[in-house]
Amino acid sequence: MQNLMTSSNRLSDNSKIKFQRHVTLGCIFNSIGGGPTLDVSVGTKIYEHFYIGAETGFHSLLTHVDYEYTHSDGSWRHVEGTLFEGYIPLGVNMKGYITKNKIINPYINCSLGGFFGVGDELGGFNGFYCQAGAGFDIKHFTFGIGYSGLVKYGTASCGYIKLGVRFGK
Repeated sequence: MQNLMTSSNRLSDNSKIKFQRHVTLGCIFNSIGGGPTLDVSVGTKIYEHFYIGAETGFHSLLTHVDYEYTHSDGSWRHVEGTLFEGYIPLGVNMKGYITKNKIINPYINCSLGGFFGVGDELGGFNGFYCQAGAGFDIKHFTFGIGYSGLVKYGTASCGYIKLGVRFGK
């Protein structure tokens, strides 16, 4: 019986497909604002070099506005405050790892899918979502940087920084 258990554990440790979950916190930013993000991805790592999983989360962008405008009747109005833009991405997350079984594992990252907008400016909008970037894993922790874009009647572009943790092998 002991021999059977040892053999079974050895097979699961050497499996070429490993179930993983990623949770990352970070921020998106552009020239006029920034805000916090949360991403959750569930998928599999295949042959130590490729990860693919379903991804969702919440991204927000806070922008300070201060402007004046004139009505058609000649009166003017001063507007000052903070605009909240948020969206929920739903997509596929893919990572290509450059090294195998090292302490530091660099990767390139791509997420593709759609988004649902919430808040002042994006409320009711939906469209195409993509992220492209690079990063590295150190044991069960991850760090990434890159570009995040939304496409719907034009393009909204932001940079991003992410810090996270991986659950699974």
